[in-house]
Amino acid sequence: MYSTSNDVLKLPTHIVHTLKVDDNGYLWFIVPKPTQQIAAFESKFPVELQYFKKGSPDVINVHGAAQIVTDEAIIAAIDFMSEERKAELLVNHIFLNVKMMQVELNELEVERKTFWQSLKQSVLELIAPPSHHQTYDLSV
Repeated sequence: MYSTSNDVLKLPTHIVHTLKVDDNGYLWFIVPKPTQQIAAFESKFPVELQYFKKGSPDVINVHGAAQIVTDEAIIAAIDFMSEERKAELLVNHIFLNVKMMQVELNELEVERKTFWQSLKQSVLELIAPPSHHQTYDLSV
């Protein structure tokens, strides 16, 4: 996860594991609590997430709007984790949720190509976008 905002102070880039995708299309995860006060950060900011699967060349890019969840009522309503686990995590972590706005699926082919094949493919991709790239707009 990395913030794409232009703010002077933004959350650092982190490797995250998605805890849940809720019924409203929000991705939930935690990141280590920054050394600065949470109030110093914008509560909502644009982010990009890149999902990889080990051994697979495919990549999913998610662009969306992240929100730092500090409201105790919202945290208490999280139903995919026990109260004890939430309290334990909140000591050193913060919850984030991301509203997905755009999802891109890149299905990459893994094959050995000669220099000339690579050059030909590069020139062709300048003319027409590759067929393995799909973009889905999820904005309402």
